[in-house]
Amino acid sequence: MRHVADNLASSLSFEYVIEAPEDGEWGVKTENNWTGMIGMIYNNRSDVALGPLALTENRLPVVKFGGIVMVDYLTILTGYLSRAEPSAFGALMTFDWTVWLTVVASISTISLLSLLFERNSTPEKVSNLDKCMERFYHYFETYLKAMLAESATEMPQTNALRVLSQMWWMGAIVLMNAFTGHMKAMMMVKPEPTRIDSMAMLAKKDMPVFLWKGTSYETRVKNSTSPHDKKVYSLVEKYHGAMSIDDMFCKRNMRQVIRGQGAIVSDIVVLKYQMALNCREVMSVGNYYIGTDDFYPHTLSLAFHNNFPESVRKEMDKRVRWMVELGLINQWLYSHYDNLDECAAMAKAGEPPEALDLEKIQSALLVWFIGVLLSILLMFVESGRTIICCFFCYSLGKKLQQMLLPCRRKRQSHSKQAKKPTPSGDRPKILVAVSPYIDDYYRTST
Repeated sequence: MRHVADNLASSLSFEYVIEAPEDGEWGVKTENNWTGMIGMIYNNRSDVALGPLALTENRLPVVKFGGIVMVDYLTILTGYLSRAEPSAFGALMTFDWTVWLTVVASISTISLLSLLFERNSTPEKVSNLDKCMERFYHYFETYLKAMLAESATEMPQTNALRVLSQMWWMGAIVLMNAFTGHMKAMMMVKPEPTRIDSMAMLAKKDMPVFLWKGTSYETRVKNSTSPHDKKVYSLVEKYHGAMSIDDMFCKRNMRQVIRGQGAIVSDIVVLKYQMALNCREVMSVGNYYIGTDDFYPHTLSLAFHNNFPESVRKEMDKRVRWMVELGLINQWLYSHYDNLDECAAMAKAGEPPEALDLEKIQSALLVWFIGVLLSILLMFVESGRTIICCFFCYSLGKKLQQMLLPCRRKRQSHSKQAKKPTPSGDRPKILVAVSPYIDDYYRTST
């Protein structure tokens, strides 16, 4: 609009001074006053508001609008990442979690069915609970190995088990080929990002929505009777998204928008201008996307003070109309969109294929790591079972020893009393006859 002001001043030979409103707003009615540029005219601080301002019914009693400068409309600005962020469970998520749950349930069911067939043919193999659990684990492992194209350790002995095993093998081959093909497609084909084209789609999201505070856009969305618009404005209030234009297009908000974590509702002219300013900086992260659904079409024009000279206003309207008919205003607007066209061409060209790095195959590495941790855990469980058994036996032995110790001591006391020597006075005397030689020997030795 600076070009419009310069052309009007040069053709009508007047000078002008530009003054911006302190609040940075365009004009919203408060209780007894107006904000923004409309407030400057209402409070006799300005004669003309370049804007251009939207012609709304509540502004008509306050200012006089000139000729139409352009017709604009509101739309939604969002974004999407240039590359899909790799997931740690990306390989497993080739199938939905419901598919994996169905596979586990199917293996368990067919293992129980095989156990039933074996019980019918050879009941001695499943005569008790321990044998049943052992055979169930065997069949579960067998059918799980079939998913990985690994043969069974033993052949089925009955026709029922053979048919069941063959049917499972056929299903496993089809399922795993589908898994492999879908994984290749996911790695080679770039997934289509989620795009927001309308207020109805935006209302289903739970993310920050930014609106230009103090404009007719905020008033229109706030006072709308549409349930989708009401939901969107509730998101604006929830995340405090009503703000000035400088705050609305700050780097923090634009990072959220480019990642698809936020949205801006504004007119197409302002959105394209802001996109052109920093599209090159964010192309490594993602791309902007403008919704296809346009709403709230409105005419934009200059606003004049009610006491502004009518003759001068008509001359200014005439020259503004000439600029519009000659396409000068559109030319001045598009001169600020050069970077936007270059960014769009670069985004359309795409990126060359890249080699897979560790970040993209982290899901396979994570599966290996989980397997290692699980095997180590099982080793500790098995070792702990032996240690627990030894500890249990040791504790049981100690308890038995404590229980049997009083009985043992009692038996020992009884045996000592039975073996206790009698006093010498009470001992019986026995006379032994010996030869004289032995008698002399005992006498000399003692």
